[in-house]
Amino acid sequence: MGGAHIRTDLQTDPRTAAAAIRRYLADRGVEFLLRTSVGSVSEGRVTTSRGIIDAGLVVVAVNHDIDQLLPELAEAAGVQRCGLDMLRTRIELRAPLDAPLLTGWSLTRYGRFAALPQVVAVRERLHTERPDLAALDLNQMYTQLPDGTLIVGDTHVRAGSIAPFQPESAADLLVSEAEALFGAPLRVIERWQGVYASAPEDFLVDTTVPGLAVLTATTGIGMTTGLGLAETALAPLLPAPATA
Repeated sequence: MGGAHIRTDLQTDPRTAAAAIRRYLADRGVEFLLRTSVGSVSEGRVTTSRGIIDAGLVVVAVNHDIDQLLPELAEAAGVQRCGLDMLRTRIELRAPLDAPLLTGWSLTRYGRFAALPQVVAVRERLHTERPDLAALDLNQMYTQLPDGTLIVGDTHVRAGSIAPFQPESAADLLVSEAEALFGAPLRVIERWQGVYASAPEDFLVDTTVPGLAVLTATTGIGMTTGLGLAETALAPLLPAPATA
């Protein structure tokens, strides 16, 4: 789906994109070891439940699991786990959303907007008017999927580990705010909890150990920026492709 305001903007559905990328790479000779756990990583070496793998460069891109695989690095970077609640819903919209819809709650979160001086007034007003939503660390945003269903998000909680229990009161607030915004009743058809790495900086990039590159998005923008992070931080570490 093309973005409505930025010509080069794209939307992807992670439900299908992840599997499609894996199939694409497998067709080009990339080997995936499924049902395999990694116990440790070091300079040019990965110890797995299927044995040791040696490589010229080991890339660690495991998101929040960085706290288990490289705990000292995660602690030094201030990495915590962030749990979020999201919903997939059915609602009759007056007009389809041809791009994600972000609200003021979203603009106070993302760095490009949050650094603007005007955001201070917006944040103060939102938190004063709706302390119940502020307590959820709300990012009120919506994305419509090709089948017409609407993704509703999302709440946030940070800790060293995330409990699997989702308070129904949070979902109730997500639903009521969506219905008030769109002026239509909403029916929840799926709900889930996501977990990602969170830290004071937007990204954790560490290449201090030769033969080991650690790349993690430490905000909730991993799916948005992951490919760009690979291009800017990982590509320079790879050997140049052979020319004919």
